[in-house]
Amino acid sequence: MKIFNVNQVRQADAQTIANEPIESADLMERASGAMVNQIVRLFPPPGTVAVFAGTGNNGGDGLCLARLLFLRGYKVVVYIIKPDGANATPDFLLNEHRLKRLPVAVHYPVSVLQLPAGLQGTVVIDAMFGSGLNRPVGGFAALAIQHINNLQPEAVLSVDMPSGLFADVFTPPEATIIRATHTFSFGFPKLAFMFAENYPYVGQWQVIDIGLLPAFAAQEPTQNYYLTPAMAAAMLRTPGKFAHKGTRGHALVIGGMYGKMGACILCARATLKAGAGLLSVYAPAKGYAIMQTAFPEAMLIPAPAQNDEFLDVLPAGLAVNPDDGLPRYAAIAIGPGMGVSSQRAQALKLLMQQLKQPLVLDADALNLIALAGLLPFVPPNSILTPHPKEFERLVGKTGNAFDQLELLRKTAVEYGIYIALKGAHTAVACPNGNCFFNSTGNPAMATAGSGDVLTGIICALLAQGYTPQSSALLGVYLHGLAGNRAAAALGNSITASDLIGHFTLQTGT
Repeated sequence: MKIFNVNQVRQADAQTIANEPIESADLMERASGAMVNQIVRLFPPPGTVAVFAGTGNNGGDGLCLARLLFLRGYKVVVYIIKPDGANATPDFLLNEHRLKRLPVAVHYPVSVLQLPAGLQGTVVIDAMFGSGLNRPVGGFAALAIQHINNLQPEAVLSVDMPSGLFADVFTPPEATIIRATHTFSFGFPKLAFMFAENYPYVGQWQVIDIGLLPAFAAQEPTQNYYLTPAMAAAMLRTPGKFAHKGTRGHALVIGGMYGKMGACILCARATLKAGAGLLSVYAPAKGYAIMQTAFPEAMLIPAPAQNDEFLDVLPAGLAVNPDDGLPRYAAIAIGPGMGVSSQRAQALKLLMQQLKQPLVLDADALNLIALAGLLPFVPPNSILTPHPKEFERLVGKTGNAFDQLELLRKTAVEYGIYIALKGAHTAVACPNGNCFFNSTGNPAMATAGSGDVLTGIICALLAQGYTPQSSALLGVYLHGLAGNRAAAALGNSITASDLIGHFTLQTGT
């Protein structure tokens, strides 16, 4: 699903109005009707609803919602908050006229004293400012938002965007923003929804299909996407009847150190679980017995004496056949539990200089790259999977999530690599500048070893012949889906091993 900016969404509306054709007020009616259906599902009638509406089109949506909710059996009261210097739009005025035909109380407060003193047990509809907001809210509207935030309604449902929050750019920290529990976005998700810093204002969000013409979305370019089940399913392949371990790819995992073999074991287990046909592991000698005992399916590569406890040496023939210079493995993952030292950084640099194939680099491999400035040596189309702190070590700190996204995108383009920046909506930046935000996963996955499992999954997909882009996108999607299955079965107490246990090469729930 494409993520469009505010101007593009306006164009989608305009194209639908012109070519369906449909009047703008009727499109507003359709959008409000779709949102009402979701409200009824979440908060069945009868109940009390307080609508706070501005005088723009977002406010028109709010008045339309008020009318439709009243007709569905709710007790509705409306407060119209007129922004300083703003004129009412025609669609607002039309819906105001329609609403006044019904026995719904409509108030026009001009001070906080005229706002409700309590909202306990009330569902609040926030329709004061929509996605077109481009400056912080001030005046009485800001006081109204603060007043609502200080009360304790049953829920706060924002129409399209939480009032006061910018859709496409960073919102200043001093801005006054409604704290929604739910946000219903019309037509497409907003970029602001993808970032942790906006979660206190957005709450749970969902996209409402309002019947915009699909031709616009199909043709309109964007660099931001939301990874949906349909997109993941289109990438996933089913092994053929005559597939065997030799055709499903031989993967290599390089990692581990004495005392930290668990990360390497998790990565290895995930690699085979996610479909690689064969798996070799290069680990320190003192990790052999641990690996063979914990995961007998893995084949171990003998390490030289220098690699007793740590991987300070990566032999020249480890990943490349010295006779013909061809790769020995279909995919290679490096980093889980490897530890950090200047010797290991030099060994990694030499290995990357030998290899011409994409790598999967995670954990301490990323820390080694940061330590020694090795980004220019990373093979093209490699997949890096940093968490935010690892990304910060690689390329530096930014002031907010929007700046971080642009730095993520710039780094992927500059070095010709894929970077999966892990988070609630893991962002996968591609060498062409596109960025995909993942839609699966849950907070229970924030546990030690979860990232090692993701590394193994991506490595397995790469070994099976998926492109680096499909490996990265499908990897984060299926990893999150395994987390959802694990949480559904076990609640919020899961381990990385549970992710492997609930992993399948299927995109369905």
